[in-house]
Amino acid sequence: MTAQAEVIGGVGGLEVEYDDLSAAAHVLQEAGLDVVATAFDARRVVSDAGMLASSLLDPGGFARAEAAVLAAVLGPHGLLAAAGRLEEKSLALRAAVLRYIATDRLDDGLREARHWAEGTALLVALPLLPAFATTPLGRRTVAWARSDDANRFLAEHPGVAEDAAGAAPSFVDELLAVAGGPALLGALVLTHHAGPATIEQESALLSLLYPAGSARVAARGRDGLAPGAPADVAGLLIALQHRNDLAKGDAQGEIDVRRLTRIGPAGAPLTSWIVDLPGTKDWQFDPRHRDYLNDLDTNLTTMGGRHSPRVDGVTRALELAGVGRDDPVMLVGHSQGGLVALRAAEQYAADKTFNVTHVVTAGSPTARMAVPASVSVLALENRFDVVPQLDGHPPPDQRNRITVVVDAQSHDVGRNHEIGVTYLPAAERVDTDLSNPSLRAWRDSAGAFLMPRDEPVSVETTVWDIRNGG
Repeated sequence: MTAQAEVIGGVGGLEVEYDDLSAAAHVLQEAGLDVVATAFDARRVVSDAGMLASSLLDPGGFARAEAAVLAAVLGPHGLLAAAGRLEEKSLALRAAVLRYIATDRLDDGLREARHWAEGTALLVALPLLPAFATTPLGRRTVAWARSDDANRFLAEHPGVAEDAAGAAPSFVDELLAVAGGPALLGALVLTHHAGPATIEQESALLSLLYPAGSARVAARGRDGLAPGAPADVAGLLIALQHRNDLAKGDAQGEIDVRRLTRIGPAGAPLTSWIVDLPGTKDWQFDPRHRDYLNDLDTNLTTMGGRHSPRVDGVTRALELAGVGRDDPVMLVGHSQGGLVALRAAEQYAADKTFNVTHVVTAGSPTARMAVPASVSVLALENRFDVVPQLDGHPPPDQRNRITVVVDAQSHDVGRNHEIGVTYLPAAERVDTDLSNPSLRAWRDSAGAFLMPRDEPVSVETTVWDIRNGG
């Protein structure tokens, strides 16, 4: 099912290559300046007092020496020519980096322009939809949209979801301008925006429809059936699936916190922590009834960059579990759980609450989210999964963010998003790819969490229930 995989970012990514090219250009430029300085030093040899005195004794020899020095400095193969060639190579490398960056920005600009056009077209077509729905073709379209054929179509064409997500801000922006009258129309003309301009702003705006809520955290005891210490990325996903499968019904808000303790080289115990965060369980569309926090509102607040009570719940669970300020912590999340993991990592890096060093996400729309420099991210995405497309942006290429994109097609929207069907095989691909430098470096950096199978490790998994406290 995972016949192909694309690795984006990390130490083998384009951002690092750009940095290396820029560094090489700087080295060449410095070398060129050194050669120029050497050339001037060589030229001063001719005007040395001793050389001038010897010219009186041997005028011919002096002339030959001067000619040799001038050739070494000014000749076609001399020092100044060599310095010029070094500077030329330096400028060529810098120009190549600028071309690559300009191409990336042009692609982003074209994508944003396409999304704006799609949103505008949808607004123009909006008044025609009621009339179209009453026609035979319209009725057949509505019936098709409710059928399994539509589910299969969306599973096979997930780019539709990306375009819809990308087009939504311009649609809402211009709809607000039209509905708001002359004042908002004037704002649209003068500032180009009367409402949300980005997916983040749109998500933040929609999240205002929900009451803020608060996190209530309660201990649920130890999980004796939880998997042991993970030896690889697949082990991380197996544990995440275990928690995800149990987080149902009244237990849908549960997460687990695993304490890993082993003996270090000096004989002292070393402690690290892994937190498993399942995704959305109940959308809870009605703002009046919000018993749990892993719902639509948390999706909107985390994508919109607003304060998330579910992140508060994770923070409280870590405090109650006894996580030390300097203990290494890895957050592992599926779907919304990945959004919460990244938002929590960003918050902890800012306020120094916990030492989150690694985040693993599976099927999460995190491309637009910031990653702190102290955090290393491994994001697993399925090209045929609709959910990662909802940020309307391709995975970014960054040094501390690796995205592994697999082709896993089950011809069903739900199965394309499942941990066991899609993302566990993707994790196994990461573990078996020994040649990719980005994946090798990430695995090496996660030694506090990925334990050799023969290493004795004590594992204690506690379960914490997070729900809305009102």
